[in-house]
Amino acid sequence: MIGSLVTAAGNAPLQVCEKAPNKFLVIIDSPASGVSKNGFNGSVAWSQNSQRGLREMNGPDVENFKREYDLHRETRLREFYPQMSVKGREKIGVREANVVEATAADGLGEVMYFDVESGLLVRRDVTIQGATVAAYLEDYKEADGVKLPVTIRRSRSDFSFTFKFDEVRHNVAIEDSKFDMPKQ
Repeated sequence: MIGSLVTAAGNAPLQVCEKAPNKFLVIIDSPASGVSKNGFNGSVAWSQNSQRGLREMNGPDVENFKREYDLHRETRLREFYPQMSVKGREKIGVREANVVEATAADGLGEVMYFDVESGLLVRRDVTIQGATVAAYLEDYKEADGVKLPVTIRRSRSDFSFTFKFDEVRHNVAIEDSKFDMPKQ
């Protein structure tokens, strides 16, 4: 997926690569802070940016990465969240949504909001280390027969940003080494 990271400070080119079953790489090229990368090669999660350098991720961030960027996430919700329950309905914008509260085996909580009419996921609230990030999934478009949100707004009490995708391609050959943590 190719697009832009949109923030109050401006826009930055964005690229997201995913490969089944569980590899991903997010690359943001910010004019203000340089290139940042977050990746997972199936066993090692890592982050690289000009502020913190290259580091291997650990703890709750890794488990969240695995769930967040699993290519088949939506079909594996019961596996990721052994405890799920419908908590009622709530308005998300002008739409009515079914609210599903989910708890992962590691205790991480997530609340998902599914549009009553379409069944599509329209919001996710994930709480990690006491901070909740709300993600609004908008502008669903069809790509190769799959509906995907091309706008994802994320907000927390201290920041917000938006991913806007212009291009989504499936079945693109990607070398496994692209997802590996770079050498120091």
